Amino acid sequence: MSNPAHHQQEETVMKSSLLLALCLPLAACNVHVGTDEKSGEVREINISVTGENELAGNGKHASQTRTVGAVKEVEATGRVDVQIRIGATPSLTVEGDENLLAEVVTEQAGDKLIIRNKRSFSSKGPLKVILVTPAVAVLRSTGSGDISVEGLAGGDLKLESTGSGDIKLAGQLGLLTARLVGSGDLQSETLKPANITLDLLGAGEVTMGSVDVDRFEANLKGSGTITASGTAKTLVGSVLGSGDLQLEQLHAHTAELQLMGSGDIIAYASTSVTAAAMGSGEIIIHGKPAKQQLSGDNASLAS
Repeated sequence: MSNPAHHQQEETVMKSSLLLALCLPLAACNVHVGTDEKSGEVREINISVTGENELAGNGKHASQTRTVGAVKEVEATGRVDVQIRIGATPSLTVEGDENLLAEVVTEQAGDKLIIRNKRSFSSKGPLKVILVTPAVAVLRSTGSGDISVEGLAGGDLKLESTGSGDIKLAGQLGLLTARLVGSGDLQSETLKPANITLDLLGAGEVTMGSVDVDRFEANLKGSGTITASGTAKTLVGSVLGSGDLQLEQLHAHTAELQLMGSGDIIAYASTSVTAAAMGSGEIIIHGKPAKQQLSGDNASLAS
């Protein structure tokens, strides 16, 4: 009796091979095959085409100023880097090779700005957009370009990243809600939020600096790493897979921790902790909390 899953996998590979054969005569193809971490089964195949339509930069640096109003939501796709600075007077500048500036599309619809490149390009230097706006509430990244935000001065920020670009945040926030899918990193060593909710799915790394929050929630699925220090009244952390929560420098009063897989959770709780570990990974709790509820052989207090 045939295995349906195996048959489906063979069919997926055959289809991708056909697509690859068709695109090779036309242009260069980049193929990414996504497999299940445990079974090795093919889950997805992404084929990107570059070549004939790719535009090479001429090496002549130039800048272009464009009209923009105040925006609160920014969505960036493609390879364009984006620098956002919080300021009272909105402005937008595109910098890079002279012949590539026209390839950068900046579209504003109400308080939302979409940034993308028309087609593939190559250049020795970065192609970037510099945006000044009074505040940012929503930030979305779906490409390989890097994004930085400086001067955040309060309010909440919702961050969504589904690409390979890195993101840097600096300033002060109310609630930071971040969902990262892919290999991009989040670097926020100088960010000061009041509360944090992190969802990391993939191989990226999240690095928080010294924070002082009421609630720090970190959910990790995949092989990524989340690191933070400072203080938190409540810590909620979970790992599903081979990723790590390195939170021993984040001094929490209470902690609720769950682990399933080969990853590790290292945390600190001074008052109480509830921890459940299933799999080959470990939960290690520092701080010697008086109230302890531990389940699983691999959940323990640090010696």
